[in-house]
Amino acid sequence: MWSAAPAVTPFLDGFNFDADTKRVMGLAFEMTLAALRLSKGAEPSKEIVAKKIIVLAREGLRDPNLLCEWALNDLRKQSHVRPPSVGDSRDRPSRKKLHPRRR
Repeated sequence: MWSAAPAVTPFLDGFNFDADTKRVMGLAFEMTLAALRLSKGAEPSKEIVAKKIIVLAREGLRDPNLLCEWALNDLRKQSHVRPPSVGDSRDRPSRKKLHPRRR
């Protein structure tokens, strides 16, 4: 039987989980990496994903689909910095400056 646990095991930092929980975390880890399209060599990003999943598992979450979904949601919230949009009125000159009235 294939097990994804080894992928997340290096990031456990001494926390002990039973074999089934490690398998679920490993599966969620792989699902999250696939959803983020992280390739080989993205080690800092992989560590962040693994730690998110470990925290959620420590809180009692054991469903790989929910672990993946919640990890993705947490990551989106942390990286959500909204740059001004192109049409943001704060960044464009006022209409008066664009079209001065003629008298």
